[in-house]
Amino acid sequence: MDALQELFDRLLSSEAWEDLPSLPAWREAMDPVAWIMVGAALFAALAGLFLHLRTRRAASYQADLETMPASLLERLKANPAYLAPAAILQRIGADKALELLEYGDSVEASAWVSQWTPVREELLRLLSAQHAFAPVNAMIAYYRCADRSEPASLRIRRAALIHKLGQRRYVAPGPDNAPAQLLVFTDGDEPAGELGFPGRIHWLKPEHRPQTTDGPMVELDPINFYSLEKASLQVRIYRSLLVGAGFRLFFTRIGDDWIVTREELEWVR
Repeated sequence: MDALQELFDRLLSSEAWEDLPSLPAWREAMDPVAWIMVGAALFAALAGLFLHLRTRRAASYQADLETMPASLLERLKANPAYLAPAAILQRIGADKALELLEYGDSVEASAWVSQWTPVREELLRLLSAQHAFAPVNAMIAYYRCADRSEPASLRIRRAALIHKLGQRRYVAPGPDNAPAQLLVFTDGDEPAGELGFPGRIHWLKPEHRPQTTDGPMVELDPINFYSLEKASLQVRIYRSLLVGAGFRLFFTRIGDDWIVTREELEWVR
């Protein structure tokens, strides 16, 4: 330990520094080859430092870019399973989630739709569970129910069709290319109106319900109003005589608008 301390003290003393060659002597001792090697070493060190800083900056920029909502939205349009629905809503927000929902409803590629369907259902559930301003407005815009001059029954039925079928409200034609039909069952004086369904629409009384289903067909039962703020609606979708499902949708009135807040599967075949 004493020897190490003595060596350290000697290195710090002026005598040790006096033993080093002077700068002119060191320069005169260098030949051209040595100068070339020193220059190459300095160039390599500077180039390595420059590339390291540039790589770190590019990686940081790319990481920041990928966290931007617009960039994430483009990734999700290419691959809807890129993020979990909760992460999608957290990272891109309600407005961009609305844009993603509208984009997803316009895609017809079956491989993309098969990945998108569960993501879409969970996104709608998450949006409806939040009562903040942005999610509520996104739901109102998605369900096309912002025209408050229309009867509440029309807005509820339109929201139900969009919730189950997307904004196109499209059901594929049957094997004979016959377009899908929509049967709207009403009781009382509910007014008929535009629902945006692309096939034939029949407004019927419940007692006129057909005994057999010649699919594809969508049925909307009379709306059950529990109060001024709560309602439910049964929806049945028949893809064919052998394939179909029944759902009960629960609606909540927020301000003057109605959105789907819960869904139950009643039967499937």
